Amino acid sequence: MKRRARILVVSEDRMTRTMVGFSLALEDFEVKEASGASSALSAIGSGFAPELVICGCGPWPAGAGWLRGISGLSVLRRSPILAILASRDDLDRRMEWMEAGAACLLATPFSSEQLLEMVKMALFNAESTRSSDGLDVV
Repeated sequence: MKRRARILVVSEDRMTRTMVGFSLALEDFEVKEASGASSALSAIGSGFAPELVICGCGPWPAGAGWLRGISGLSVLRRSPILAILASRDDLDRRMEWMEAGAACLLATPFSSEQLLEMVKMALFNAESTRSSDGLDVV
């Protein structure tokens, strides 16, 4: 039996956390929600080791600072981050978001189908990277 992928959803916006968490749970992902870096660390400290982090980001440049803070947590260094951007206008800064720590980007508004496609792509890429690094893939 295949193990469910673990995903940590971090966003200050409760509506975003709830919608994303619900969409992922319906697809049988193991989901934990956190309202910020400190609650993300609490979830991780309790033994939850995410394979993907979905991070709700505010508008540029404040959102990039938030993303740098999450991506800078040493316990998350092997977990790719899917950044949910507050505006499609922020997509014009793709490289800056990537430099801030995002592995992939999704701008609001988005459908649950778009979210799931990005999640599956990010998990596939992360697994491929771990395999090519010679790490065990469970």
